[in-house]
Amino acid sequence: MRGNLDEALRIQKDEVLPVFERTGAIREYAITLSKIADIFQMRGELDEALRIRTENELPIFEKLGDIHHRAVTMGQIADIFRTRGQFDEALRIRHEEELPIYKRLGDTRAHAIALSNIADIFSERGNLDEALRILQEEALPIFNKLGDSYACAVVLGRISVVRHERGELDEALRILEEEALPIFNRLGAVRDRAITLGHIADILQTCERFDEALRIRNEEQLPVYESLGDVREYALTLGQIADILRGKGQHSEAIRVLKNDVLPVFEKLGRGRDLVVYRINTALIYLQRAHPTDRLEAELLLRLALLDAQLMQLPQSNRIRHILRNHGFDA
Repeated sequence: MRGNLDEALRIQKDEVLPVFERTGAIREYAITLSKIADIFQMRGELDEALRIRTENELPIFEKLGDIHHRAVTMGQIADIFRTRGQFDEALRIRHEEELPIYKRLGDTRAHAIALSNIADIFSERGNLDEALRILQEEALPIFNKLGDSYACAVVLGRISVVRHERGELDEALRILEEEALPIFNRLGAVRDRAITLGHIADILQTCERFDEALRIRNEEQLPVYESLGDVREYALTLGQIADILRGKGQHSEAIRVLKNDVLPVFEKLGRGRDLVVYRINTALIYLQRAHPTDRLEAELLLRLALLDAQLMQLPQSNRIRHILRNHGFDA
């Protein structure tokens, strides 16, 4: 599964990068570095992606005076901070380092994409009204005006996620099935189609339509991510399958999937927010199952998660302490 990304990384590092270095094509060299960082980011190796962007890629664009590529790189850095749960820094970068540049350059499409990313941050912080306002009133009208159907579909998917979080399940499902998914089908956007089907599965799971959600995860998402070599999305989908199994009361099977197929992937990818989240989720299922040794397993996972969350200054730290206290552990 990981082979495609490994081969892509090898080609960029061993074949493409040396050519631009040898010929002195500095901008192309930096763009190739960006592609390399993209691969590390897709594999979940955030520290290495961040190092390349800040230490290698960004200084070149600054030296060239290429403010557009510098803004793009800053946005990619913001994505890394957001993935880590460092929302304040991600939001600061978007507002101070990215949006003003696109406005200055008159790059309407890039400006709208940045607005959509800002909406995602508000959504993850729980400010759903502001996220929905930005998506519906600022980002979507720009893409409609530009005639960019792909970008419209992406924003519609994000609007659906926010409506799902607001409890507007019927409308969220309608947007995905009637507006977003047909566009991705028409365009042949395989990965975006899989992500959209995943959002549909999220809604079905909320409605306790577990078998339908499980079918989508197993038949429509996993094969796509496996063929693309997208290790992180593959592991995240397995984690969602485990959550469905938990919802069906199959706690032992959910724990098996998490222990054997999900946690090892995120442990291999390195310390990150995903590892913290799934250690918490696994611990909670142990506590639900309540076999004789499950409390010990849960406590170990929670303490490992708390250690990483504190080191990375993630907002999950408070949640972990709350769980520990509620279950009689020393927090």
